[in-house]
Amino acid sequence: MKLRIRGNSLRVRVSQTELTQITKHGYLENTLEFSPGNHLSYRVDVVPSGPAQAIYKNHCIQIALPSHKVDYWNQVDQVSIGFQLPLGEDKQLVVLVEKDFQCLNPQEGDEDADSFPNPGAKQ
Repeated sequence: MKLRIRGNSLRVRVSQTELTQITKHGYLENTLEFSPGNHLSYRVDVVPSGPAQAIYKNHCIQIALPSHKVDYWNQVDQVSIGFQLPLGEDKQLVVLVEKDFQCLNPQEGDEDADSFPNPGAKQ
């Protein structure tokens, strides 16, 4: 699972195996270790219902996605699940959870063997 933060936007990319883990087990979590005792965890959770949410608590970014959206995302060519959370004062947090596609021009060291086939690749 890849995490990208830019301003007030948060993007999470998942491989094929990771999407299977999310749909089968209801969650996926990774942790970034900075030093002993200092870390940042990030996870995607499937919830039975309700709106999509992003929560930051106890050094963990949690993205909660309703099960019907995850089921649909897993079964079709839909690339992502996106939503915005109002923060007040004309601010919002933009969240995007998307399938990680193989690079069109892979570079040495790229690890995308488990990524989804790129729809822009030549057949």
